[in-house]
Amino acid sequence: MIPTFPSGATARSLVLAFVQAGRLSSLNQKIVGRPVKEAFVTPNRLRGLAWLAEHVFFEALTQHDLLLHHTVAPLYLSLSRSPSRTSDMSGWYQDKSDVFLRAHRLRLCPQCVEEDTGKFGCGHWRREHQISSVLICTKHLTPLHEQCATPKCGASLSKHVLPGQPCPSCQGTGTSSLSIGPISRGYIAYCKLFTDALIMRIPELDPDN
Repeated sequence: MIPTFPSGATARSLVLAFVQAGRLSSLNQKIVGRPVKEAFVTPNRLRGLAWLAEHVFFEALTQHDLLLHHTVAPLYLSLSRSPSRTSDMSGWYQDKSDVFLRAHRLRLCPQCVEEDTGKFGCGHWRREHQISSVLICTKHLTPLHEQCATPKCGASLSKHVLPGQPCPSCQGTGTSSLSIGPISRGYIAYCKLFTDALIMRIPELDPDN
């Protein structure tokens, strides 16, 4: 069975879903014929996306599709002075210069997880929830969650399981939200600038502005 997934699911989320469906042997699927330093599928590297496009999606999804719809790479384009869409995005992703964009911990929206589970059979990590300065789900207007809610656990959400699956540390399934206080209309608008930039270039985020 080939897993189905939403547009905006992170590349790592796709790999996890394919591993759990038995379509990949592990998160560290070995790439035959590659040098040792490049021998494993790593969805946070450009060569990992290229391998996924060729050997998992059989070019039904290309490397560019994965960059465009399953990473935060498009957000960089709104923060760049260059109008080039493909070369800049690939170059930035290869250099891993998204550190200032990505949250330090994985985040999820419980409502999105519930919707994904009903539609796709499991929750998915969403790229719009992993932007460092965006602390809310701009669809449901609620604070994002980033840790286990089990008392005395409080572990960060694990990159080794999909959202909604038990915490590897305590097997609990509850998560707790960020404490961010009242959510103002101004902050919602600010967050939407960044999440909208995942699907189109946003002039307000241009460095000159």
